[in-house]
Amino acid sequence: MVDGAGNPWSSERGCNILLRVHLPVSRPPEESRDGEWLSAEGICRYGITLDPIRPYLWQSSGGSYMCCWHTIGSPVTYNQGRVLPHERGGPSSQSLVVDSRGHVWVAHGHHGNTTVGHLAPKTGR
Repeated sequence: MVDGAGNPWSSERGCNILLRVHLPVSRPPEESRDGEWLSAEGICRYGITLDPIRPYLWQSSGGSYMCCWHTIGSPVTYNQGRVLPHERGGPSSQSLVVDSRGHVWVAHGHHGNTTVGHLAPKTGR
């Protein structure tokens, strides 16, 4: 994914693997200077998508929840400072998308059972 500032993002299935690349990039790229690995306690990652309305990057967990990052590289948290999980749908959250109205849609698939979860903007439902 490429955010509104032109910074590429990458996610790999597994824990603590979210990369935000800062432009311009050196040749060859250097991790400490050209990018940062972002992590949040207890959050595993799978799919990512950018919000077309707000400066957010949404991420599915591979489990039953999603989380949200500010495109400046910090997680969206709740009042205790922990990452705010959004549980929507069944297990094995995978691909997700945010539509032009800010609604988040996530696909789930587990042993032949598939569902689509939905998170409406502002209401958290």
